[in-house]
Amino acid sequence: MYRISTIMHSQNMQKDMMRLEGKIFNTNNKISSGIAFTRPSEDPENFLSTLRFRDSLDSVKKYMNNAQNAKEHLDYIDSSLNHMTQIFQRLRELVIQGANGTLDINDRENIKKEVLQLTAEIANTANEKYNGKYLFSGFEILRPPFILTSIDGELQSVFYVGDTGEMTADIGDSNKIAFTIPGNKIFYSENQTIIPSKNLSNFIVQNDSKIRINNIDINLYKGDTLDVIIERINRANAGVKANFDINTQEFYIETLYPHQPFLEDIDGTILQDMGIIDNIGKPPSNISYTARKYGGSLFDQLINFSKALDSNDIESLSTRTLAFMDQSLENILRYQSEVGARAQRADLAIGQYENLSVLFQDQLSNALETDVTKAITDLKSFELMHQATLQIGSKIYDLTLLNFLK
Repeated sequence: MYRISTIMHSQNMQKDMMRLEGKIFNTNNKISSGIAFTRPSEDPENFLSTLRFRDSLDSVKKYMNNAQNAKEHLDYIDSSLNHMTQIFQRLRELVIQGANGTLDINDRENIKKEVLQLTAEIANTANEKYNGKYLFSGFEILRPPFILTSIDGELQSVFYVGDTGEMTADIGDSNKIAFTIPGNKIFYSENQTIIPSKNLSNFIVQNDSKIRINNIDINLYKGDTLDVIIERINRANAGVKANFDINTQEFYIETLYPHQPFLEDIDGTILQDMGIIDNIGKPPSNISYTARKYGGSLFDQLINFSKALDSNDIESLSTRTLAFMDQSLENILRYQSEVGARAQRADLAIGQYENLSVLFQDQLSNALETDVTKAITDLKSFELMHQATLQIGSKIYDLTLLNFLK
């Protein structure tokens, strides 16, 4: 049997009233602030949900910003390539005009002046910047990709000093998009061929080695013969093809598409020993001076175009130069198509992340914001319980021993 005193009633009543007043206070705060909870302990499940939604929202915003940045770069490159397409279409017209054998020296000089102007425009495009960074330098974004030498306004030589890198952006988990194209690809219109002067028919690798072609590492092993070296290079998918001409007894490397190849020794000196590169300079300027090289850049061919106009070489203009213009246009259009495909992919990612951003924002709001209808209902319920407690308390407090000591 328990003894129940007045003080026990009083203490229990105070606890209940404080509990209800706390609930009324918290519910009022939820309604006035619009926030469902201020401490994780108030709603652990919703608190964990808000953390997940915030993380998802941050990831979506990051990927969307990356996709937008990539899209802007690609749109700018597309505009530059479109400008180059128009220039080469005009250059093609000038080739046809220049191949007309009835032109006099003044006519050819006028054509040459326009060719030089258009060549200068292409050179400006090649060294173009976007947001203070060079577009066509690969990873070397802080320095111009091409060094051009001119005499009296006439282009004499051009050297590519960028690299083969392509800047990429993360637009999803394990999902990247390249938003640049290095100049050693865009500004070349012919396949390049390198033929070392050495007789390599009996060449054998003396030590385990590693070579790098267009950023692809290729391992070679002690005892590998020339046939094995050729097979390893061709299986690497490095954008080049190695071969051995049994008629001339010459080994050669040829690009599979128009670009300037980057060749280097990583471990060992195999490419040097084969007479393909020298041990001075960096790619692509390290090709051995004793090796024969075929195929040039757009600029090399434009220089030859000017020379053909000077010498009135009708045959060269009507055959090789005209073919070069067609190859150049084809190469530029190919990369323009590739840039367009990348831009479309970035655009699709942007649209997807815009939808996800709205979805996660709604889910975060649902988890974080107060359900006003429910909160008002709860508040009314707590207020009724509070009033009932006060009424019961007033009756209990009124019944004490003093009421009976009369």
